Amino acid sequence: MPDLARIMLTLRPTHQDTVPAWTGRAAHAWFLQALQHINPALSERLHDMQGVKPMTFSGLQPAPDGELLTLHPARPLWLRITTLHPDLTNITLNGLAPQWEGAAITLHDQPLQVESMALETATYSDLVEAFRHKKLRRYIRFKFITPTFFKSRGLQIPLPSPELVFGSLLQRWQTFSTVGIGIDDFKDFMHQKITIDQHNIHTRKISFARGQRGYTRGFVGEVTFFSQAKEQAYLAAWHTLAAFGAYSSVGAQTSYGLGQIEVI
Repeated sequence: MPDLARIMLTLRPTHQDTVPAWTGRAAHAWFLQALQHINPALSERLHDMQGVKPMTFSGLQPAPDGELLTLHPARPLWLRITTLHPDLTNITLNGLAPQWEGAAITLHDQPLQVESMALETATYSDLVEAFRHKKLRRYIRFKFITPTFFKSRGLQIPLPSPELVFGSLLQRWQTFSTVGIGIDDFKDFMHQKITIDQHNIHTRKISFARGQRGYTRGFVGEVTFFSQAKEQAYLAAWHTLAAFGAYSSVGAQTSYGLGQIEVI
């Protein structure tokens, strides 16, 4: 049984309208409402859970630079859902996903037809084994698809510090996985050996509702990280966490659509 799932829905609006550009909270609410019909207790638990949650949502993509997203039948959109715990993954794959294929979902009171659905699954052990015996590069390049920021010492940090990026991934791995990443001193490696080699990022302002309330800022773009260490065990753990990031996202408010990343 897989521990992790990544589901990509291609959606087509049924008519022209506008919604807030950042629809992650609407996706979060839609998912919990759908889960409520299958497992009300789990839906309530996830709703009330503090801290990192075992699921992420991208919101409707591509999102515009402005505050409003224009829906149009000629322009399909996509929505990515991920799950990080085997129990939730099982319910999502076997209880929820079959209902979505070929159906319509509603976000912000707007009906969206599901045109296609792509699934990827993995176990935590799969991710570890994938890199254990490979000859690995000493750099990792991330694309930060949706705005990303980190919370540190009570501050919001909209910058891709290696300690914050890989610390966030490590925290999520340790929260949901029963499998180790292969080394015990990854934090030392992360603080002492990972640097930024190149970046092309800019900040974007995010509002989850119309109007001037609830703004925050995050960065988007591409960042290449470099490892000064050459040892296979460290590189394998590093690449494992990077691959995990495609499921877990990084930073704050990942269950509301922020911090979506891909390895490129």
